[in-house]
Amino acid sequence: MPKVTIEETGCRGCTLCSDTCPVDVFEIDQEKNIAHVTHSDDCIGCLSCFYLCPSQCITIDECKAIKPFHRIEKDTTFVEKFLQTKTATTTISKDELKIAFGEIGLLLTSFSSAISEILGRGHKSVGRRAGTVAASHLPEMYEQKDLEALLNRMKARFGTSFDFEYTLQDNSIEISVQPCGLLFPVTKSGMEAGKADLCLLFHEYWAGLLSAFTKKKYSYEVKSAGDRCTVVFQS
Repeated sequence: MPKVTIEETGCRGCTLCSDTCPVDVFEIDQEKNIAHVTHSDDCIGCLSCFYLCPSQCITIDECKAIKPFHRIEKDTTFVEKFLQTKTATTTISKDELKIAFGEIGLLLTSFSSAISEILGRGHKSVGRRAGTVAASHLPEMYEQKDLEALLNRMKARFGTSFDFEYTLQDNSIEISVQPCGLLFPVTKSGMEAGKADLCLLFHEYWAGLLSAFTKKKYSYEVKSAGDRCTVVFQS
């Protein structure tokens, strides 16, 4: 029988677990703003809470976590057939896309500056943690055992905004991006490419991704920044 536990020090009170659980295993302590497991015996092992928890503080014992195949793009057709419904699509015009891109850029630069202002030097940990959490939602990559296969999967996933080339050397990965999707919002905001808070968070995000995928801890060094950005990740 599945056994659910929560590491309460990691819970941020987002209520995703209690909102999603089909059998009401969780209750939210309104005073402490954290979730409690109140009906563990009712758990059916659907793992919805496990996959959704942004803090990854939920553990489910005696239940095997399987790959969330529905998140893999090549399985979309199978999921549509199973659900007997088509995936929702929306056509966006070039003008709408331009407006959206500008707004997202403004939000990203503002958000990164706010994180830096609040956390100081500790803001880098936010980017790395974001990469670690994001990795669990990219199953087509985290099951790759070969580093080159992993990087090629990452190229396919992120290539639209971050078209990159890579070079492998012993314990390092050199990634060159041209163009970088962050260059325009960073420079438009009057910040320096490669040194802006948004750039630092993104580098940490990628270090978090690579560390989670390979089970190795990566540090990084910015080799060059501008129209072509090159970052070396060292394990």
